[in-house]
Amino acid sequence: MKVQHIWNAEKVKKGNVVFLQHGLFSSSECWIVNGKDSVGFRLAQEGYDVWLGNNRGTKFSRKHKSIDPNVSGKFFDYSFYELGQYDAPTQIDFVRAKTGVDKVTYIGHSQGTSQMFSALAEGHGKLKDKINLFVALAPVVNLGWTTNGLLKNIKGFVKTVQNSLWSLGITEFKGPHMTYGYRTFCLGFPYTCKLIDRFGSMSDNEWNNSDRVAIVEARPGSSGSTKQLMHYAQIAKTKEWRQFDYGSSRANRAKYGTDSPPSLDLSKIDAKVPIAMIVGEQDDLADPVGTMWAR
Repeated sequence: MKVQHIWNAEKVKKGNVVFLQHGLFSSSECWIVNGKDSVGFRLAQEGYDVWLGNNRGTKFSRKHKSIDPNVSGKFFDYSFYELGQYDAPTQIDFVRAKTGVDKVTYIGHSQGTSQMFSALAEGHGKLKDKINLFVALAPVVNLGWTTNGLLKNIKGFVKTVQNSLWSLGITEFKGPHMTYGYRTFCLGFPYTCKLIDRFGSMSDNEWNNSDRVAIVEARPGSSGSTKQLMHYAQIAKTKEWRQFDYGSSRANRAKYGTDSPPSLDLSKIDAKVPIAMIVGEQDDLADPVGTMWAR
């Protein structure tokens, strides 16, 4: 995983360390593509020591000691749960070691909030003792009320889509190497593929800054695992915040020891961790109803 760093040597204030974590099919670029008004640059100008995280699978984090992500699908065996279990603690510990601070301010967007909610609920990496504030931008937890076209489409036949993707060896979306398997999948699910290709597009949202859309979308995006997307589709269908469902009691027992995937209990998050949730009324993923469920 690659972590990037922004600071203004003349204004940085010792101890003011901020870690920014991107969402699904995104990367650290999301924090700097809005020119001088970008969150990353604005925070640096205000004297913060800014660090940009990159989850595995992004354009900046496609290396592994023994697995080639362009060859083996094993690299993409992860969802937001694993990102909270391994990626977030590893990156935050790296920043703490580099800066010498005990606690950092964590700002996550969309999936960046999912992995932190999951990590805090499960106690991964003892992050409750390493974060002085968790700012959740467009917090994604329960998607049972989502109006997003792709998730509404997939959740109606989520097992069929999941089994089809896996049987065709499709482990990555929006990656640099689109496979023959994906083209085959799209022959059977053309509308679903259209929605996948447009997922996260800024030009589809009238609320976005039209002056910046062309600039932002001119840059290639980042990929993500199919498991990430299917996990969110499962949650949209069941309205349950829980770990990934492998599709059968047998498969779940092999993974978890139970017929169904374990729940992720948000009530286990230590009350001492301050959390600020910023919700947009027009957000079709982190919608106000689903976000209220997470309070």
